[in-house]
Amino acid sequence: MSTYSITKTDWDKLLVELFSEYDLYSPKGVEGGWTYQLLTKDNIAQISYESHKYCSIDPLKIFFSPVKETVTDNKEEEVSSKSSKKRVIVGLKSCDLAALSILDRVFLSEDFIDPFYKEKRENTILMSSDCLDAKESCFCTEVGGNPFPEKDSGVTYDSDYKSSIISKGSLFQKQSFDLNLTLLDNEFLVEVGSEKGKRLIEANRTLFSEAKKEAVQKREEKREGMKAKVRERNKVFSSKVVKSFQDIIKAKDDSILWKELSEDCVECGACTNICPTCHCFLLIDSAQKEKFFKDKTWDSCQFNGFARMAGGADPSDELWKRFRNRYLCKYSYKPENFGFLACTGCGRCIDACQGKIDKREVLNKVTSSQ
Repeated sequence: MSTYSITKTDWDKLLVELFSEYDLYSPKGVEGGWTYQLLTKDNIAQISYESHKYCSIDPLKIFFSPVKETVTDNKEEEVSSKSSKKRVIVGLKSCDLAALSILDRVFLSEDFIDPFYKEKRENTILMSSDCLDAKESCFCTEVGGNPFPEKDSGVTYDSDYKSSIISKGSLFQKQSFDLNLTLLDNEFLVEVGSEKGKRLIEANRTLFSEAKKEAVQKREEKREGMKAKVRERNKVFSSKVVKSFQDIIKAKDDSILWKELSEDCVECGACTNICPTCHCFLLIDSAQKEKFFKDKTWDSCQFNGFARMAGGADPSDELWKRFRNRYLCKYSYKPENFGFLACTGCGRCIDACQGKIDKREVLNKVTSSQ
């Protein structure tokens, strides 16, 4: 796919033109970070690409798998697709794109396609951007990722990662951006990542010019610098975070260790709700007068009763077992059964944890206890 150059003024013009057909969303600064807002023509120019340096507080999954949605038609009692207005999401980061690839594997698999998710994906244009900084909890490089999107090529692992928790497949298997932006002074480098992105460029070709070789080289230098910065912030964890963890955690059925690690967990479910890859849900029947509905709502493996069966048996009847299950799911079950690691290193679970549990510290303690 091609790479183009565009000035910020012309980029704003392009976004304004899209309002006739799309709803536009972009991260807005709030206390503690950024959260997605619905844009208007009046605040297009106020998008701060410089300040939105890393991933937003809210995960990208909120756009495609809402906290709650009705998934049956009350008349026919069967799944029926609902119309979704087309939308453009600007400024999402690499860790969220990787997570969306995982959700695609879940909700768009050949065995079962979720029509609600599918329609939302088809009606959305994703305009990602490179990270310009890293928060203290970012650790994408420690699970094989990078702080910038990479289309189709997946992750190129260093030799340090070859015996990692990823037993097969790639973490960032096939990233899903349509266009990716890299800020360079007063212009953007725009990389095309899909046919949707290509059509958008072609329809507004007069606003774009071919990217110069020097600009592309400057982008690569910025990316390498950003990658080095994330690794530097995680160097205290990097030697232990991923090495052989899949085999270690499977063999580490140590209740004493996991009880110790889970002592500060309050079972609030923040880690799973804020996680961009967690996708467990419940189907709940409800009624309103003579109409009946089936609602799909988020669930959490950290909640008591999550694994309880009809006969009353519960393999996760203790807190430490539920706590351990989340790590097994991310770093063992998913790679072993589906070929992908279910953690993108976004660090949101670390930021959201009411017990101040740092996942990287947990991983270190588990691996160092082998």
